[in-house]
Amino acid sequence: MCFYMSSTKTKRGQGEGSFSKRKDGLWTARKQFGYKENGKPNIKAFYGKTKTEVKKKLDDYQRTMGYSNENVLKETFSEYFKNWFYSFKINTVKPNTADSIMYCYKNRILPYDIATIQMNSLNSLLLQQYINKLVDDGYSLATIKKTYDTINNCLKHAEKVGDISKNYLKNVYLPNEEMVKKKTKEIDFFDEEDMTKIYNEALKKYETGKYVYFYGNAIILLLYSGLRVGEATALKWSDIDFEHKEIHVNKTMSRAKSNHSKDLDFDEVQREFKETSPKTKNANRKIPMTQQAYTALNNLKELNKPYNKETDYVILSNNYQIVYNKNIRRTLNSIQKNAHTKKQNSGLHVLRHSFASYLLLKNVDIKIVSELLGHSKISTTYDIYAHLVKEQKKKAIDLFNSI
Repeated sequence: MCFYMSSTKTKRGQGEGSFSKRKDGLWTARKQFGYKENGKPNIKAFYGKTKTEVKKKLDDYQRTMGYSNENVLKETFSEYFKNWFYSFKINTVKPNTADSIMYCYKNRILPYDIATIQMNSLNSLLLQQYINKLVDDGYSLATIKKTYDTINNCLKHAEKVGDISKNYLKNVYLPNEEMVKKKTKEIDFFDEEDMTKIYNEALKKYETGKYVYFYGNAIILLLYSGLRVGEATALKWSDIDFEHKEIHVNKTMSRAKSNHSKDLDFDEVQREFKETSPKTKNANRKIPMTQQAYTALNNLKELNKPYNKETDYVILSNNYQIVYNKNIRRTLNSIQKNAHTKKQNSGLHVLRHSFASYLLLKNVDIKIVSELLGHSKISTTYDIYAHLVKEQKKKAIDLFNSI
């Protein structure tokens, strides 16, 4: 319980704090800066001999927190979001994550009414109506969740520094899978027969000895290693241990916006290749080579002989530059067509899914599969391949039924 010796109290505008003069002559400024971990209001108090002195202390504290609250409540949500991104977020995330945030801003915030609502008018109902509108517009549950998480990061910051008294998004409900029009697809993967067809087709050569598919060996490497595409295109020969047959994964390649600028439209910013740390801590790993991956890497080394530098990449374009993912995908689709695989026109991630699915269907422990894939936790692997795990459980029970 708190007792105040106050004879004079003045209330400032919303979010600006309150001032009071105690009976002993001291002035006090009190303001809430979000909430503590236990859910209670996080209130700071400042003391001084004059109102001007405590106001200065309060303002100085707010500046050390990295914001000025005087006009923020009158900002529209879109204005606040953009300021938050360029002032606080941009240097804390990887380039492709920054791209995703700004893509969300341009395509799933700006076109909606939520963009023009002032920060001091945000409430649970308006935010719920916004999420409901995303459902009505046909977005998938995964996209809606990403949008929710992005906005939540912004509003959590606003609550933490006291720009808003409460993050009302906490009271908003996400839709059930049954309510969205665009359903989440089950993962796509090649079965063992299609994997063999792709392997044989990818290694085809002309009579001259030249490969029919320039990126055929890159596709085999992806299919038989479980590497993410960015991890594979970031590999350098120093990461390949032929003696111990290991692939060292310690970076990833992405093609992201080169210099996000508050003064430039998102579409005006150019993309460039950027090498960054792996997606997660566990993504930094050593992968034992399968025989197929070993063959592909040796073939790639022969192909890259004309480009002999210490820092050269394992997978290069036909003019020895960093390769665009879309070019590898075109090759995969040509191989699928010519090999008459059951699945056609797949994305590159199907290669990683095929690697994992093959291991799970061969009863490899899901923990081992998770480590090979570089997932941050086993639950991630389980969530992605849940239907395969259920299938394996059924087979396990069927063993008893056959006795």
